[in-house]
Amino acid sequence: MISDLGARFWGLPEALGRRANMLGRVLASAYRLYVGRYGLSAVRVSKRVLMAQIWFTGVQALVLACGAGLALAGVMMGVGYRTLAGFGAQRDFGDLMRLVVLTEFGPLLTALIVIGRSGTAITTELAGMRLNQEIDALEAHGVNPFAYLAVPRLFGVASANLALTLFLVASTYLGCVLLAPLMPALSVPIFVRDLGTAIVPGAIGRCAVKGLLFGLAIPVVTLYHGFTLKQDVNEIPRAATRAVVGAMTVVFALDALVAFATHG
Repeated sequence: MISDLGARFWGLPEALGRRANMLGRVLASAYRLYVGRYGLSAVRVSKRVLMAQIWFTGVQALVLACGAGLALAGVMMGVGYRTLAGFGAQRDFGDLMRLVVLTEFGPLLTALIVIGRSGTAITTELAGMRLNQEIDALEAHGVNPFAYLAVPRLFGVASANLALTLFLVASTYLGCVLLAPLMPALSVPIFVRDLGTAIVPGAIGRCAVKGLLFGLAIPVVTLYHGFTLKQDVNEIPRAATRAVVGAMTVVFALDALVAFATHG
């Protein structure tokens, strides 16, 4: 057990380097794609894949994200507001929403939704293509698989995750306003004013930065596990599991780094 833990610890820099190399290859392919080296037809194909990824990751998950935001609003009103009201500090609920929802739980909850829906789909799809030698066929025909498969998924997931984060946070605030009349001895106009006053540009910017960072990290990890699949059909579910665990680990690590950097 100790040897296994030691091997995992010393293998961490190598694993991070491989994923960083994946990101570099995808960005290099994106540069060559959009400066015209691959031709106009390649750009058109990439845009179609990009729009399909945005549709799947963003539009089709919009109801889920907004529903999660409304559920989070119920938790915040049922637990957070009532707890503060018990201490006579209900006027601080806006600050609590800013710290908990806008800058922390909103981006994290959105990232978990995207990992569960799109992260597993990306890894499974690419793993199937690797197993069926479709990626090898693209390379044999002179098509860069990173430009055709990885670039639109990276940008599609990043933009969709950012939009979903903002929608989830907005739905949480809207849910709190809708639930406010159910709270005893609560003035809705004052409640809305306190919520709006607590929202500052810095918190919105931090939320957007996290949404974009998480949206870039998720496809990098899932693409890596899809492209590096071994020639074994039993490895597909294992690759999807490793991709989910790896993406969640990276997201939590990035969240901690952003929190440390912005509050330091």
